[in-house]
Amino acid sequence: METSILFFNIFKPRIIKLIPVYLVFLNRVLFKGIDSLFFTSNENCRGCGTCQKICTQNNIKIVDSKPVWSDHCINCFACLNWCPNGAINLGDVDLSIKNYHHPEVKISDMVLPEK
Repeated sequence: METSILFFNIFKPRIIKLIPVYLVFLNRVLFKGIDSLFFTSNENCRGCGTCQKICTQNNIKIVDSKPVWSDHCINCFACLNWCPNGAINLGDVDLSIKNYHHPEVKISDMVLPEK
C-alpha cells in the first residue's frame, strides 16, 4: 500500500512538469560546473535595486545600474522571484518558470529596513 502512495506522489502532474527544469540544471552542472549557475542579470534589468533591498544576506550591490552578487548567497531566490522586470537568471539558463509570489505577501513585507 505504501509503495503505491509513494509512486502516486512522485508522478503527480506538477512534478512531471518540472522534469525538464531538473534536466537543464543537471546538464549544466555536469558539463559546465556549479559556477555556471551563478545569478546574472539580463537586458531587462533597469537597475531599480529591488534585488539589493530584498536580499537577506546583503549579498547584492548595484554597480553601474546592474546587480553584482557577492559570495555569501544562500540561494533563497528572493532576488529572482521579486525582480519586477524578470531580469535575473541562473547563469545564462532560461528556465521559463513564472516567478512565484505568495498571494498574501507584498514586496513591502520582504524589503529589509535601511540601516
